[in-house]
Amino acid sequence: MNEKSFEDLIVRVGADFDATFTWDYDRDGGGLDRLYEKAKRAQWNVSDDLDWSTDVDPERLIHLQAEESGVPPGYPARALADMDGSPVASWTEDQWVEFAVHSQCASLSQFLHGEQGALLVAARLVEAVPAIDAKYYGATQVVDEARHVEAFSRYL
Repeated sequence: MNEKSFEDLIVRVGADFDATFTWDYDRDGGGLDRLYEKAKRAQWNVSDDLDWSTDVDPERLIHLQAEESGVPPGYPARALADMDGSPVASWTEDQWVEFAVHSQCASLSQFLHGEQGALLVAARLVEAVPAIDAKYYGATQVVDEARHVEAFSRYL
């Protein structure tokens, strides 16, 4: 991969709305307060709570998935091989497995990007909501989305 600057790797998305600052720090003891307390107790750590030493062999997983489902690697794109003049008509089984691995990586990358979007939205909601209970609970969602981004990024 080419070395890129920080600016080459980011996209700025305009989001114009007011952040809400509150002077009322009293929690109302309602539903959000209970959810906040529950969320704090349920925190997990990507580095400590997932076994990153597990060997992941994407090709083996593709073969297992095909065995269990009865669907060949590369499906449904494999149907393109039946089209006249198709450049994939002569692909070997190994090439279809490689395609399936790359397709799986592309899908997981989309999850990663979606989780970053959820992280940004959750953070902005914390800024926008007026009640402190909502800010506290929303902050736990921000941290949860950050963990998802970290886990997908590390896995990929």
